[in-house]
Amino acid sequence: MAPTSPRGDLGLAAVARAAGVSTATVSNVLNRP
Repeated sequence: MAPTSPRGDLGLAAVARAAGVSTATVSNVLNRP
């Protein structure tokens, strides 16, 4: 996996994996206004 995403995105992915939530769900929440 190439580190093409910013550091914050990697952090969110790590938190999502630790929480057992898919990154797609996290992105969906972040995309909400």
